[in-house]
Amino acid sequence: MRRAGKLLLAVTLFLPLPAIAGPTAQDIVERVAAQPAPESSAIRVKMVLLGQRGGRETRQERTVEMFAARTPEGARSLLRFVEPRDVAGVSLLVVENPGGANDQWLYMPALKQEPRRISGGQKNASFLGTDFTFADLEGRAPGQWTHQLLREEAVDGHPAWVIESKPKNPADAPYVKTVQWVRQDNYVPVRIEFYDGRGLLKILTAEDLAQVDGYWVARRTKMENVRKKHATILEIIEQKNNLQFPPDFFSTRRMKQG
Repeated sequence: MRRAGKLLLAVTLFLPLPAIAGPTAQDIVERVAAQPAPESSAIRVKMVLLGQRGGRETRQERTVEMFAARTPEGARSLLRFVEPRDVAGVSLLVVENPGGANDQWLYMPALKQEPRRISGGQKNASFLGTDFTFADLEGRAPGQWTHQLLREEAVDGHPAWVIESKPKNPADAPYVKTVQWVRQDNYVPVRIEFYDGRGLLKILTAEDLAQVDGYWVARRTKMENVRKKHATILEIIEQKNNLQFPPDFFSTRRMKQG
């Protein structure tokens, strides 16, 4: 009987599983959010703004430093422009508040003012002429959205899940829905479509995926506003992980020090 039981188990393992046995949309987005990440990082990025003016293509380049760390109180991130001179020193601080709205402060040296707190309504505005809004730069918790698995399809030869997400509280959300393509082999979103009340607004694509210190990273990211025919491209120049930052590094006081 014991041998028969083992044989039955072996046969069962090779039987086709029903479709409901696969991961749900909620399972997938939670796995995406739980992706391993370094405790801290410092990344130097080339930012390219592509647009059109007077029938001609325009191109602007900027250099940006991005710092991030996980603390017992929540995630912290600091983005600072290095070049060109007209934006050098402009910085954005994001402080995660688990269970509540995140805090953001913007510092613009040319104004010679204290860092300005970004209110809820201002978070949907463009961040310094880019195709990212302030809300895009702070992320969204999976539990604030409802998720539906639409289908499975390949992206650049890699099988992916296509998941539609809608906010549980539309009045406080920057988009009416998003649709994302999540690669099945590494749980990395490689394409995200953002929709407002008028339809498709922006498309984010993650390209040139690689593992840095064992963590998946998109070395090239593009956010395209399909209506304005404008795009922002971020290309990683250098990345260092698991660094030690001073205790007050992610603070409004340090924003002014550069």
